[in-house]
Amino acid sequence: MHRGTIAREEIEQENRQLLKENASVAADLTVESTLRVEYEKKKIADALRRRQTVLDNAHVAFVSMDEAGMVVDWNEAAALLFGWRQQEVMAWAASSQHCSSCRSACATRIALGSALSRDGRGAHDQSARRVARAAP
Repeated sequence: MHRGTIAREEIEQENRQLLKENASVAADLTVESTLRVEYEKKKIADALRRRQTVLDNAHVAFVSMDEAGMVVDWNEAAALLFGWRQQEVMAWAASSQHCSSCRSACATRIALGSALSRDGRGAHDQSARRVARAAP
């Protein structure tokens, strides 16, 4: 009997030690996971900032729409092309009050590349003047 009691105590001691080690490993994994998530968030934020910088400085109009056709991003070149500042277009997206025919006209102009008239000016110059007048 005495040997059985000693063996049981050794097993209990080993189990307590394993539980401590498991708790330590779990704590380490939690810290590692948290650090990894923060690192990935920073990488994504940096990538988004770089993308936005490229879009803001592009000489090509960039318009991004969601599945419902609402504008979710619009760069300065798009403002010059279409004559509406980003704040105006985003307000349409937020309020959903802008008419669908105007959204489709913008999409058509993007698809057809019809921002310039035959003389190379036209709509682009008119839009640029409208944006300049509307700027704060």
